[in-house]
Amino acid sequence: MANRIQLRRDTGANWASVNPVLAQGEIGIVTDAIPIQIKVGDGVTAWNSLSYVATGNMDVAGSTLDDLVDGTTYKRIRASLASAINNESRLPTATGTTVANNIGAQAGATTLAKLQTLISSIDNIPDGTSYKRVQAAKADAINAGTYSEDDIADGTSYKRVTASEKTAVTTLDTEVSGASALSAWNPPRVAILDPDRFHLERISGGRASIRYSESGRVPIEVVWVEAFNCAEVSPDFCRSRANNTLYSIGQLLMANGQLYEVTTAGTTGSSAPTYPSTVGESVADGSAVLTLIQNSYDDLYPAFSVAGTKKAGLWYSRFLCDVVSGKPRSIAGQLPSYATIDQIRSYATAFGGGASPMTYWDYEALALDAFRKGIIPVGNTYYGRSHKTVEGVWGGIRGDLKKNGDPTGSGVTRGGSAGPIWTHDRSMWGVHDFVGNYWRWVDGVKWMDGQIYIHAYDNDPTLLTAAGEGSWIATGIFLNSPVAGDDLGSNDLGAPNFASSVTNYTASVVPPRDLAIIQADTRDLDYASQTWSAIAVDASIDAVDAAKRITAFKMGILPKVRSGGASPLSTQEGRLWIRNNGERFSLRAGSLYNASDAGPKCSYARDRRSYANAFGFVFVE
Repeated sequence: MANRIQLRRDTGANWASVNPVLAQGEIGIVTDAIPIQIKVGDGVTAWNSLSYVATGNMDVAGSTLDDLVDGTTYKRIRASLASAINNESRLPTATGTTVANNIGAQAGATTLAKLQTLISSIDNIPDGTSYKRVQAAKADAINAGTYSEDDIADGTSYKRVTASEKTAVTTLDTEVSGASALSAWNPPRVAILDPDRFHLERISGGRASIRYSESGRVPIEVVWVEAFNCAEVSPDFCRSRANNTLYSIGQLLMANGQLYEVTTAGTTGSSAPTYPSTVGESVADGSAVLTLIQNSYDDLYPAFSVAGTKKAGLWYSRFLCDVVSGKPRSIAGQLPSYATIDQIRSYATAFGGGASPMTYWDYEALALDAFRKGIIPVGNTYYGRSHKTVEGVWGGIRGDLKKNGDPTGSGVTRGGSAGPIWTHDRSMWGVHDFVGNYWRWVDGVKWMDGQIYIHAYDNDPTLLTAAGEGSWIATGIFLNSPVAGDDLGSNDLGAPNFASSVTNYTASVVPPRDLAIIQADTRDLDYASQTWSAIAVDASIDAVDAAKRITAFKMGILPKVRSGGASPLSTQEGRLWIRNNGERFSLRAGSLYNASDAGPKCSYARDRRSYANAFGFVFVE
């Protein structure tokens, strides 16, 4: 009788519950798994941690798909669905589909046969995105070369022309352009979006234009003032050094790409000296002595150097401004609005588009532009007309409509009403009301207890803010009264002078005072005044830093570079007023009743920043 061997076996649940350790080589069988699952022990590892032994293609009698579970890669489907899939006649025939999408409706016993039927004719294939069908007759005509544009109907974007029309257009194009064939042609379009600006630019040859606010479209008419060099103003303003030439003390000379001041008068040598490179160093040049002021010198007038960028010119508001909807406006025929220094700055911000308050540099550039052209500016300096005999026959239209020269009433005239005679250079495209009519604020210069502060050595509009004033330059140049005041605030103390300090303050001012105390002093105390060209320059000015002295000279504040120097602008009219207590900004131009005290050199440094006066703007591009 044969021996029967039985292997260790149990259900999967029991194996997992008991979790025995099979001896090495001992076989354990899961009896309720299909196909059979087997593990072989190693004498160490418990059942649940052992791996099953692969059973390969072991055939289990009676096994079907019903006995299998779904795998990860393959899954079972119901027998009825499998029959439907294998039956090609059951392919869908959806209502509303095209023939190309309706495979099941095609002739053929198999899917392959149905597909062959479907693609046997292009009639069954719909248009695609890149390629489209054409009708058989048109395709035959195209292939035969007999297709004609006569067969194409007008579309939405393109229309046909007749053969005769094409000939006419081709002939016209050839006659106009000389072309031998029809070239691309676009109909001319003329769109004058801004007729006012177009007209102004056309009649001025581009020297006048209009700038509009970034919001609200408020206009400022502007005129172009071309940049110039200092040497173009006057030889005594700046000039090139020459051999064997007599020079006076204080004259400014250009040589070797540098700027020199003549600190000892004399005649230069027959050849150039060995120039120094250290600012402040002096060199003998014949019997003259030259002191180096600036290396890498550019003679461009500083008003046209905007934050270090050299400009070919600046756009100035053509008329004084009124205010519309919180924004400045400059057009002819208006009476200007009054504003404080800080309001003017806020108007520039509100307008945008590069608008900046007119600075001391900007106003002086206009004065020097007139001077270099040999022009003496005039304006409303006597109740609607000029105080000058010859120019007095011209007048503007007074706002109160009274007769010009009548000292009663307001006496102010409307912007531009006197024509070009009252512009800064007496041209049609100059700046109106440059002299007289209204005092106008200029920014960028202020007096603090009599000391001059400037916003920059060039024209930097970014510093025209309350915060920017903290960076303004203290020049060490003061306006000193001839005698001390008595605090009454109504006395003209006489002719002031430029000095390196103030010795005659009004009684209650004890220098030096902190800037905060100076700004808080809102009293309008005694003042001093003198015709600008006659103001003395004290010898103490000679010791002030040369760069600051020369800047104040070029700005038109100092009449000469040093006490013994020349005063090249002494023929220009205007008077200077000063209060040397507190913070004072400057007004220029003069007023309708100032007569000869008004003019290009008129400067009124008596008002605090809170006072309201007329104003203009400059645009930088």
